[in-house]
Amino acid sequence: MTEFISLGENCLPDDVLSYLGLKNESYPFGGGRFNIEYIIQLIETDFEDLLNPDFLVWGQTVAKEVVRNNKYTYQNNIYSDTVTLGFEFTHHNVFEEAPRRSFVRKIERFKKTLESGHNLVFFYNYRYAPNNDIEKLVELIRQFLDLLKKKYGYQYKCLVIYQTLNEHNREIRLSKTEDVFIAEFMTKYEWEGDEYWNGSPDRDLFRKLFESASFNQFVYGPFHFIRPWIKAIKSIARKILGK
Repeated sequence: MTEFISLGENCLPDDVLSYLGLKNESYPFGGGRFNIEYIIQLIETDFEDLLNPDFLVWGQTVAKEVVRNNKYTYQNNIYSDTVTLGFEFTHHNVFEEAPRRSFVRKIERFKKTLESGHNLVFFYNYRYAPNNDIEKLVELIRQFLDLLKKKYGYQYKCLVIYQTLNEHNREIRLSKTEDVFIAEFMTKYEWEGDEYWNGSPDRDLFRKLFESASFNQFVYGPFHFIRPWIKAIKSIARKILGK
């Protein structure tokens, strides 16, 4: 089984996965704002204080009040300011019981999925900022993947996307290592605000990325090209067996 899981830094990866029909479940990093260093600390501490009221405070975005956990820190000045204000529960008031229980379920689901040994590909949107450093970000992503391997015994992969704003050319530039796939989006509009936060002007480029031979080989291995045939055979078999 292959599953794609959002790592933030905001809601864009979850929304893109839903648009492409690739979102299976909801997990703790699908609907907030934070950076990879916060995530590493959460894995190291087994999410121990994420919902601890001692660290929860009200904060303000441009549009509304939100709850944030102010325990977590970052050492590298390479992020958008929007993801360095604490772990932000953008859509959940976790001071209330029902949202807290929902987040506990997301955390437990996340841990069980990591323990499953399935083919997991994390999806990280590195939000545009003048101080972006993609090389350092990839180092931190590898630190995260190494931590998971040490903790759960499996080697997982990660897709990292980021923007280079360009008024004239729209394209994606792809590169990869064994465990990290990097997609640089050359696009006109920054993915921010109420209108473009989910990358809506560039949905064709997202589809192009996920359908590319290079990305499919990274996700599924050297025999990725036979997947459509296997899927078709399974569909025919289910029809014949009446399932």
